[in-house]
Amino acid sequence: MKKRILSLLLVFVMLLSLLPAGVLAAEGDVSVTLSGMHDAQVKSLKLYTYMDGVKGADDLLAAKEAADGAYTIDLAPGAYWADGYDANGDCNGGVSINVSSENNNFKLQRMYQISVSPSKWVKDTDYTLSLRVTDASGAERKAAFGYTVNGKGQSWESTYMSCLFVVGDTVSVTATPNAETHPNYNPATASKTPTMNDSLSLTCKGIRHGHGHSAEGLDHRRRYARKILCVQLP
Repeated sequence: MKKRILSLLLVFVMLLSLLPAGVLAAEGDVSVTLSGMHDAQVKSLKLYTYMDGVKGADDLLAAKEAADGAYTIDLAPGAYWADGYDANGDCNGGVSINVSSENNNFKLQRMYQISVSPSKWVKDTDYTLSLRVTDASGAERKAAFGYTVNGKGQSWESTYMSCLFVVGDTVSVTATPNAETHPNYNPATASKTPTMNDSLSLTCKGIRHGHGHSAEGLDHRRRYARKILCVQLP
């Protein structure tokens, strides 16, 4: 009798090994599609659990490859974090998604170039950037900047900030000038609800004062005055 039970168990195990992975998904799991992959844009994804604002350690897509520009994976309903990578292997940004039986298809794209003017300004020195992404319902979606490198390894190589979004989202970026070094410039915000990979440009405009003085000229004079004040008399 024991031998017969053991034989039946072995047959059962063999049958299970022949079943597609999706059939063995835990009860309540949702089949999720993450699409939008392209060699010239976001080429691959890493996916993590995302609980209480903390990203998990394990890439849930580590053993998977995109087929026809999309990943398919069975996930328990809940929040997850997706990081997008281009052909250079650079992270172009990250974004949270909320999986449910009604919300299981996500087309991920990127703002591949976020540029700020004046163009000679340097991020985190002359200005700071903030990012706000909202889904189609208006709910805020957690997101983080990444970056892209044009002409990587070339003499004309240039790096831009970038971010990830789900098609249907609205992406808003704000550039805030350094109040100490550029007090005569206003913050700038640009928003788009793109349907494909896109770019975003912001211009921090100077405040014009009396006698036609430009903000740039006033900034220069203010910096020059600081240098004079810092000179130590003998």
